[in-house]
Amino acid sequence: MSTLVPLMNEPQKVTPPPAWKEIKEAFDRHHRFIITTHVNPDGDGLGAELGLWAYLKSEGKDVRILNPDGLPPRYGFLDREAKYEIYAPDTHASVIKETEVVVVLDISNWQRLDRLGKRLQDSAALKVCIDHHPFEDNAMADLYGVDLTAAATGQLVYEMIRDWNQPVDRKMAMGFYISILTDTGSFRFSNSDPRAHRVAAELIQIGLDPSEIYDHVYGNSSLARLRMMAPSSVTCGWSVGRRSCLWSFPTSCLKKPVPWLPTPKGLWMWPVLLPDAKGWLCSWDARTVRSKSVCAAEER
Repeated sequence: MSTLVPLMNEPQKVTPPPAWKEIKEAFDRHHRFIITTHVNPDGDGLGAELGLWAYLKSEGKDVRILNPDGLPPRYGFLDREAKYEIYAPDTHASVIKETEVVVVLDISNWQRLDRLGKRLQDSAALKVCIDHHPFEDNAMADLYGVDLTAAATGQLVYEMIRDWNQPVDRKMAMGFYISILTDTGSFRFSNSDPRAHRVAAELIQIGLDPSEIYDHVYGNSSLARLRMMAPSSVTCGWSVGRRSCLWSFPTSCLKKPVPWLPTPKGLWMWPVLLPDAKGWLCSWDARTVRSKSVCAAEER
């Protein structure tokens, strides 16, 4: 049996201790900021951006969220909370030149910012990296806030602001909660440790409604995604005005619970078969949450 021998001359990547004090001093000292996260942004990166953006704005800073990609449809609602800009070389050249601090969230590698990464790397701005993934020792940043034990990057940003004894408002809390919710798989993954739950509880105490946020994140699907989730016997489409998603399926689908049929509440619907029904047309208002009638059904 062969034995794998580690290469003795292979450099070990040692995660630097988080420089929270130095990051606070840098944030206090500078005025113009860019916050960014990786290509194909996820809930953690986007939520951390929202929370940090709201904090810096509350401190009177000039801050912009600038990403290589736009918001995925699932997170389109975040555009109502902050302006998420998509990098355009001509539009943002002067913005990057004037920026004093670049904060990179949820990654520690310029390549994962695509062409935006090169422009930010070459800028004269101070670079700050906050992340919870394995550290890449590539001299990406001047200051690091890396903690591999955190469930989400948004959790780290929240703990940083909290430990600075700075107030956290509802908009910040919303971003941080989205980070933790999505990166823990709705608190199902193994990283859903007591620390993550304690932070989530603190954020809820600020005034968040977990059900409302869950609705926003998981009750907001494109028609293509809904079609992908449904069996081949089911058809779906938008109603006039695109406010309702219409599902139709044969009676045979209703002989047992069908947990593949989502609702805007992020729940699963179990239709009830009525005698002599030839089929059903199920619909719901895709934009109205908090409705007592989650799903309306009528005989076809």
